[in-house]
Amino acid sequence: MPYEDGKVLYNLIIKGGYKSALEIGTSTGHSAIWIAWALSKTGGKLITIEIDEGRYRTALRISNRSGWKG
Repeated sequence: MPYEDGKVLYNLIIKGGYKSALEIGTSTGHSAIWIAWALSKTGGKLITIEIDEGRYRTALRISNRSGWKG
């Protein structure tokens, strides 16, 4: 996910004060990091689902490197 898109997503969540999100299709986890970061500011929670084991493992590696503990 490009930085600009992540920042827009982050700002939408913050501005709307959203407290929950469901992401279907985690892929590499980049969007999940932006969503989780924003929801951590609003007191919210993210549920993300990925059916492909390879993408799931990639998302775990990326989220672990980011410091996100979702």
